[in-house]
Amino acid sequence: MYLSSRTSRLAGAALGIGLAFALAACSDTPTGSETPKAAESPHGFVEGASEAAEPQVGLAYAEKGSTELSILDLAGETTGTVDLEVTAQTLTEDGRFAYIGDGDRTVEIVDTGVWTVDHTDHVHYYRAPATSVGTITLDAPVKSVIGNEGHTAIGTTDGTVTLLDRKAFESGRVTVTGELESSGPVPFAVPYRGNLLLAGATGMSLVDATGAEVRPIGAACAAPEGWAILRGAVAVGCDDGVLVVKQKAGADHDVLLPYPTAGDRAREFGYRPRSNEAASVAGNGVWNVNTSEEIVTHVPSPAPVVSASSPANGASVISLDEAGTLRVSALNGGAPLAESPIVPAGTTSPVLIDTARAYITDPASSTVSEIDYDDNLRVARTFETDARPDLIVEVGR
Repeated sequence: MYLSSRTSRLAGAALGIGLAFALAACSDTPTGSETPKAAESPHGFVEGASEAAEPQVGLAYAEKGSTELSILDLAGETTGTVDLEVTAQTLTEDGRFAYIGDGDRTVEIVDTGVWTVDHTDHVHYYRAPATSVGTITLDAPVKSVIGNEGHTAIGTTDGTVTLLDRKAFESGRVTVTGELESSGPVPFAVPYRGNLLLAGATGMSLVDATGAEVRPIGAACAAPEGWAILRGAVAVGCDDGVLVVKQKAGADHDVLLPYPTAGDRAREFGYRPRSNEAASVAGNGVWNVNTSEEIVTHVPSPAPVVSASSPANGASVISLDEAGTLRVSALNGGAPLAESPIVPAGTTSPVLIDTARAYITDPASSTVSEIDYDDNLRVARTFETDARPDLIVEVGR
């Protein structure tokens, strides 16, 4: 295993400056032997960052094989770039940090400089310069990267899950804190409530950072693969349903929600952070899981679906089919509520979604369409990207 931390070069346009902080200072001037009062940082203060009144949402994207990550500021419509040490083949995110893989054993961590902190009763939005934190080279090819809370867990083909200190990324350090062993078909661990949900051959287990079991997961999950980190819950795709792990009425609660009909099993979820719903491709439609209601719904589609996401409104799902048609479908019965040909047939763009907009990419034309999914799939804006957006994630949410 090899670690590399560095302060990267930031090229191109800056991502913009948010609202400035003012440090609170004491107004009294000490005299004699009086001890000066220490200046108090205001609530929400983050050194080196500015706080904003609105979410600082951006799109991070890269052309496959390139050594540059672009970050489009959706509010200011400016684009900054971060030079990479790796050649980009994969791209994932955890809200703030982007993880760029070389398709083999190396992952580079980039602080995108935009993030949200949810205190349940209120939320903070931050902006800071984007920078590369560093790289880590594992002993086997990478199969999963999941960041949340204090951990980032990287699973590799040899069954090892390497734990990194996610908090240390903020200081420009890549620090390994431990290793777990996963016997799942896809080795992975989901950080959850200070511990980790670890994939095994026949189910999930809740362990601490040393691998010691915290408590058993009562519900079975055959061949776990795919995860969604939702508000107070984690959903995991299984062969015979979706496993939901959460607290309910103050107690630990695990339940397997069976698939209600035949279809491809859930393997990857599209969802809004801090919501209660997620969607996954079912082949002949979409699976929609509601962790609050504890139900999986099958939403049929007139054409095979390539990607899907949930607006978490309890009434609809959004999907992209293989013909390039974006569709809003009713949860109950799957009736099309709106549909529009957005990209050429065969385009496999993810459906990126936040509280008001969805984003669909057309790498062939180097464009990203911003869709108002509550207004008959109206194209609100079209962005021409400065690089082919083969890989794209939404950050800052």
